[in-house]
Amino acid sequence: MSDISNKNIHKTSICDKFVLLLICLASMSFLSKPYYIIAIAFIAFVIASGKIYFDGTTIILLSLSLVFAMCNLTAGEPLAVVLKHFAYPICYMLGFGFIKKEQQNDRIIEIEPLINRVLIVIALGVFIHCMLNFTINFGDATSRNTVDFWTGETKSATVQASILCIPIAFFLAQFFSKISRTKKFLVVIFTTMLFAYNLMLAGRTLFVIAIIALCYNLFFLIKYENAKIRKIFLVACSAVFVLFFVFTFNVFGIKGFVFGSEFYSRFFENDFNSLGEDGRFILKKYYLQHFFDYPMGGCNLRNSVGYAHDIFLDTYDEYGIFALLFVVLFVGCALSNCFKLLRNDKVSFSLRRVISVLYIVVFVSFCIEPIFQGVPWLFASFCIINGMTSAINHNYSEGKKHESFANQYSL
Repeated sequence: MSDISNKNIHKTSICDKFVLLLICLASMSFLSKPYYIIAIAFIAFVIASGKIYFDGTTIILLSLSLVFAMCNLTAGEPLAVVLKHFAYPICYMLGFGFIKKEQQNDRIIEIEPLINRVLIVIALGVFIHCMLNFTINFGDATSRNTVDFWTGETKSATVQASILCIPIAFFLAQFFSKISRTKKFLVVIFTTMLFAYNLMLAGRTLFVIAIIALCYNLFFLIKYENAKIRKIFLVACSAVFVLFFVFTFNVFGIKGFVFGSEFYSRFFENDFNSLGEDGRFILKKYYLQHFFDYPMGGCNLRNSVGYAHDIFLDTYDEYGIFALLFVVLFVGCALSNCFKLLRNDKVSFSLRRVISVLYIVVFVSFCIEPIFQGVPWLFASFCIINGMTSAINHNYSEGKKHESFANQYSL
């Protein structure tokens, strides 16, 4: 689905293909062993490249993982739970090294296809996992909870829906990219299937995230990619017309599916809170009021009122002030990476739009869900994306330094 087209397309090596396959399997939580799979991918990459690539953000993530591990060991958690947290620095180093090894200082455009492939396998892996869950839960989901395909365990709707933010944002971004009509058709099909799954989950979070992603893509296209407003307007009107036709004439039984879904029941037949009255905001307020009561964590607030649905507050409540500090540092570095990427004129506008929209939707999810407790793979996959972005920025910075040095000492 990459929209990159140039003469010097990066050729994917056998090792790269193997690592991409493992990233895809980890993203689809194959056999419920995503962290084992990503560890194998990292080991294979290190053996093939002969190097371990890291930077300051790696140290932050490693420190965060150590805090998590010490807290889990103190609480008597199994070794597998303790070691799982080290997947975060591993994922970051994998993404960072995957791009850094190319050392394309002033020719970043040539490795954009490789970056796109990584994004594609992450999005497709999550998509496949969700469709597997959709298949076994179709018509049987109750109380917005679904059974996971790999484990057979019941998962909450919020956990299932949260991980969808990456594929939905990626597919929407790809729809506005310069790709073939066949690929755009596939993107529309995949997006529609994700929304159908979300109807069963009766979640509004994904719709909010999709609207944010859509608006950002349109803004970026108009402001930076010189897209014609008239063309975008016609495409939007055509999409609305098709949806209206499909729903009105009940094509493929879509009207019956919507009216019989948990989403329709939750929002149109039962009483529900508006976004302003959402319990998440009440819980965040409660957590902030008791912020200094338990600086070393211990899940005291969670045991009292439940999750705060916030990566910062939930991390602080469970693991304490030091874990919160490292999360804040990581998010700050990630924001800096995103802004540097947007200013990087060596990267195509299209790739900047795709990656930056992924940052936006992930940050939104960070503020509305208990990430480490509910969807840790969302954080792990974001570490891969952030690692690649760091490598792009590092390569660009090194290229600028070399260029400045050459100019300074040229005759």
